[in-house]
Amino acid sequence: MKVSLPLLCFVCIFFIYSCNSKEPNCLLKKEVLMADSPRLYNAEPSYARMIFGDIGFDSIVGGYYEFYKNGNLKEYSFFIDTSIVVYKEQFDSTGKLMYKYGEPSLYRNAYVDGDSVILKVYLFTLNKKYTKALLRINNKLYGSANMISDTLFSNTEIAYFAFKKPNQEEKLEGKISFEYQNYCTGEYSAFSDSVLLKFTPPSGLVYLYSKLK
Repeated sequence: MKVSLPLLCFVCIFFIYSCNSKEPNCLLKKEVLMADSPRLYNAEPSYARMIFGDIGFDSIVGGYYEFYKNGNLKEYSFFIDTSIVVYKEQFDSTGKLMYKYGEPSLYRNAYVDGDSVILKVYLFTLNKKYTKALLRINNKLYGSANMISDTLFSNTEIAYFAFKKPNQEEKLEGKISFEYQNYCTGEYSAFSDSVLLKFTPPSGLVYLYSKLK
């Protein structure tokens, strides 16, 4: 049976489109990110590279965005010190994610407030929607986090947990389970974050370590 040339071309184009559509590119443009994140500052005054960073609370801890000359996002990195990166995403010039380092749990803060221990986890939200954030302390489930919009860092959301403080000195071993959906690909990803706190009455709290898995 002969196949007409137009039909053959249509089948080829459909096949190529179907394959490419499985890996969509989500362009992240400089003008859009800057408009949505007014607290970013120019971290490369020489303009040799287009890098903008979070003002945060000290202009050191926070996210840094580097862009290609065409204005597309090249790299996002979150620093907890001048030389320590805890999370990174790298894109090619068309917007395709090429490399990821770490998990999007960027920063943590724990303190005592009245009769409660408060634990905040800052989560990177660019192209992400968090569908689960559950906390266990010493193997006891404390339930889901309240998700709060963050104004300290750009493109972040806070998973806010509150639980009753102990009556005596105690180590608090916490495990947080996260799940998120990538807006661009539709894929779901999961990871966990472990924290160890030491509580000393009446209101002392020491942050001992955190470990992502």
